[in-house]
Amino acid sequence: MQCGKVVPGCKRCDRDKTCLQCADDRFRLVAGACVFQPCTVPHCLDCASAGRCRLCSDGYRLTR
Repeated sequence: MQCGKVVPGCKRCDRDKTCLQCADDRFRLVAGACVFQPCTVPHCLDCASAGRCRLCSDGYRLTR
């Protein structure tokens, strides 16, 4: 069940509107709520998820 309007930042919740999965981009589950989590990867402009960069700063590139 989608519930982003009921639980902001939530991608999927159960019938009781409890969030089971937060949105992909920089959210994490904290006590049933999805909160903003800034990207902390060095030289990264945008993270796909915590610890996973998808856009590097000028002069840097993604590696595997």
